[in-house]
Parts: sequence; C-alpha cells; structure tokens
Amino acid sequence: MNNDWLIHFKGYEEQAKRFDDLVDAVVFKHRQIITPFLNEPEQEVLKKVVGSRCFMKLDGGYPEAEKKRALLCFDESEDQKVDLTLLKAEYAQTYVKLSHRDALGALLNIGLRSDQFGDISVKEGVIYVYTVSEVAQYIIDECRKIGRASIRFKICDQPAVIEKDIRWIQKIVSGNRLDTLVAACCNLSRSKAAALIKGGNVQVNHLLLEDCSALCNNNAVLSIRGYGRFIYKGICKQTKKEHYVIELGLFQ
Repeated sequence: MNNDWLIHFKGYEEQAKRFDDLVDAVVFKHRQIITPFLNEPEQEVLKKVVGSRCFMKLDGGYPEAEKKRALLCFDESEDQKVDLTLLKAEYAQTYVKLSHRDALGALLNIGLRSDQFGDISVKEGVIYVYTVSEVAQYIIDECRKIGRASIRFKICDQPAVIEKDIRWIQKIVSGNRLDTLVAACCNLSRSKAAALIKGGNVQVNHLLLEDCSALCNNNAVLSIRGYGRFIYKGICKQTKKEHYVIELGLFQ
C-alpha cells in the first residue's frame, strides 16, 4: 500500500497508520471501536484520518476535556455511551500541597499507561480523575498515597468540569514570530529557541512547526518539548521602544 498520504501527519505517522487500521475495521467489518484516552494532538490526527469515512464521537466526561475517548462506528444510528468513570479523593491541604504533576506521577507509578485515564484536577484539597470502569477499581485499590498525602479514591456519580490551571505572566518581546514566543516562554535566546523549533520540538495548536518566522495568532497553544505547554493570549500594549508587552499562560 502506498504511504504517501502519511506526509500530512509529520511526527504522527505511526498513530495515523494505527488509526487508519481502526477505521478500516469499522468500514469494512462493521466493527464498533472505542479507543483509549487520546490527547489533543492524537484527536486531531484521528479526525483527519476518519474524515467522512465513518461516524466518530469524542467524549472525555465534559465538553472542554483535553483527553477524550473516541467512539468509531459505521453510522450515527450505532451511537452509544462511551464508558467513563469519575474518581474523587480529598486530602487535608493544610498539611500538604499537591499538584497535577504529583497526581499524574502517582497514577503512572502504580503501572497505569497515560491512555488509561483522562483529565486530572488537583485543586483546593480535592482530586478528580477521569478513567474507565475496568481501571477505576484498580486505582481505588492501589493508589493510596500521592506525595505525602494519604488518599482514598471513590467513584463520583456527579460529573465534574475540570478547570485548566494556568499561571499568567507578561513578557516584553519584539513581535509574535514563533522563535520570539518560544524564547519568551522558555527564557531562552532566540538562537536556542530556533534550534528547538528546527529540531521538531515545538507544536502550535497540535501541529508540528519548524518555521521560525511563522506568526502566531492570539490564543495559540504552544507545546514545547521539555518545557511544557503555553498559551499566547496576545499583545497587551506597545512600549515606547516599539516592543510589545504580551501575555503568556503556562499550563500547570
């Protein structure tokens, strides 16, 4: 089979081929498939692979979820509910402070893959984790401690909307070129930022970009390998020296 179509999925060729096999199984064998949790770049790849070939629905527990499972079926008449389970745990934040990274690390440390759970929230002494029913009990049994906090997950019957935790900062820059914004996000020189971009380490809105001079629109999401995810909100004002004050958000 000719794989020329994969040039449209640079950096995600393996995922695209895997998704193409799934769609073939739906179209030619009339199978119904529910994927593990997909991150946002994987969701975009899947959407492009599916096109109009079959019916697809994404669900992560709430509309703004970042990680979602995909239901693939021959047509909309076969639509069904996607298996999702919400877990909740509480801890005494007076004595310990936990972060999203702590909860993520705890789940990975008990042997879970990142595609076995969805969005995580750690806020004001409460932890929420979206997962699937066959994994939920394992988390309840095995994840008894996060950081220095003893916790006990329970199944939560009410859906929860997980708000994004973003730390906002302002920077003075010369413009909205990609290399300029990467340098500002990572506190690097323009030359080091350019090396990151040319090395295939930067995505903008889930697309790999290697053009340092590309201009970024307001609310563009930059994923920089080794540094995290940022959102470029836009220009706040112009300085007297014809530079710009911009607002950047770092996803916590």
